[in-house]
Amino acid sequence: MGQLQSAIYKNLNWAFVPNPTDQKHNSYTHPIFSCILSIVSTLYLNVKLSNYLEDKYPEIKQKLPKWSKKKALPLLVMYLILILSVRLKQNGPHVFYEMAWACNLALITVISALLRNSSLTVGSCLVIISIDQCLWYVDLLGYFLTGKFPIGVSQYITWPTTTKLRIITSTHHIWFIPLLICMLKKIQQRTGLYWGSGQQFGLEFSKFCNRLLQYIYISPIFQLKQKLKMQAKVKDKKKRKKLLTQTNLRKTYHHILFFKVKDKSNQNSKILKCQLQKLQNQSVKNGNNFLIKRKKNTQKKQKKQKNYIKQT
Repeated sequence: MGQLQSAIYKNLNWAFVPNPTDQKHNSYTHPIFSCILSIVSTLYLNVKLSNYLEDKYPEIKQKLPKWSKKKALPLLVMYLILILSVRLKQNGPHVFYEMAWACNLALITVISALLRNSSLTVGSCLVIISIDQCLWYVDLLGYFLTGKFPIGVSQYITWPTTTKLRIITSTHHIWFIPLLICMLKKIQQRTGLYWGSGQQFGLEFSKFCNRLLQYIYISPIFQLKQKLKMQAKVKDKKKRKKLLTQTNLRKTYHHILFFKVKDKSNQNSKILKCQLQKLQNQSVKNGNNFLIKRKKNTQKKQKKQKNYIKQT
């Protein structure tokens, strides 16, 4: 009995206790074991829960479009094979650990959903991965506008160690959400509870990003652009030429858009940089005032509702 207990303890320790310096991570046995365990457990729980919910709420059970099985399924299978083949050569057995990430597990679960024709599983994958993969859109947009990653989720793309094949096998963070949305496009919002929750999350997240960009970056730039345009809209041609030469409208706006002022010696660029900082501070204050006003309005509405209930 003692030998059995010690053997079971050793196997459990080998399977489930993490140790970064252990040699088991350099071989293929433990990574493959952990990959199979994560995939099998997630698929098993997913099938059981989807069947339970579809039996309890038959309105949720809806079919996916025909093109998803004919076109999307082979695309996802080929892409998954590409990920494994490319990253096995580059990273070795550690690729099987990476398959336990949510974005990679979502590919496998969607393949199983397409084979089972389960729209509920596709919707659940859309909601789960939207948190991480929506941040990719914010990161890439910020990089194209400012040259910096505001969040840093997709920053590893610019590392010198990342190869082109690694970048190609990371593109599913961009096209995977639109693909799932196209699959669930014709499903009704009232009957598809998961589609409604995914849509609500997407709307709230887009509102948050819109406000963030509006209060931090966009509003100061456009306010400054309007000021420069107002200066340029002078009837006298001589005065207009002087203002345009003083401000250097195109150059200054280009530098402000990319948050760079190259000519440090130029006084106009310094003045415009100071104006931009002031406008940024004003926009942040306006955003805080907006939130305070919204809280006050909600409190007033709640008080009115309570008074109405007391009177009735």
